[in-house]
Amino acid sequence: MSIVSSKNVNFTVNYGSREHLFSSLLKGRTDIIFASAYNDIIDDRINYKYLIQDKCVIIDKDRAYPMKEIVRNWDSFQSKVWVLPIRGTAMRDRFDSILEYNGLKTPKNLIELNSIIGASSLIDNPDTIGMSTISYLKSVKYKFEDNKNVEDLSDITLNVGVYWRQDSKKLVSEVVDFFIHNMDLNK
Repeated sequence: MSIVSSKNVNFTVNYGSREHLFSSLLKGRTDIIFASAYNDIIDDRINYKYLIQDKCVIIDKDRAYPMKEIVRNWDSFQSKVWVLPIRGTAMRDRFDSILEYNGLKTPKNLIELNSIIGASSLIDNPDTIGMSTISYLKSVKYKFEDNKNVEDLSDITLNVGVYWRQDSKKLVSEVVDFFIHNMDLNK
């Protein structure tokens, strides 16, 4: 099956908050979403298929940091300008929950983005620090001065999956199967 030739499916690619995406899915405005989560159970009316894990690190222009190091040294890191995804994205929610769990407040100096476009140029400033998935860092071939293996520093994992309503039409399930079997997840 080629979903391109079926002509019965409309696609919208939307990077946004999970609340908006899942609300749209549950209301029937969207048939399928790809989303990151740090837990698999979103709503019992939704089917979920795990695709891949994406690990995250904190980065500045020189190096990557595990979240544990950020928490341990929060006094020195909180004064930097933080470049983070908007609230509602899995990565940001995970960041905020780790801070909250450790009794720490969200940074006051904050630039929030709803797209990864432009984030790299903001992180190149010596006063900024941010959060990134390792898959994104690899895709832009981001290099750190200390040359450490960034994957060894990751202590935040997001599960990336495809979600669809359990009461969906057969065509939706076929499209989900198409994506699952035709995506190259090892890039």
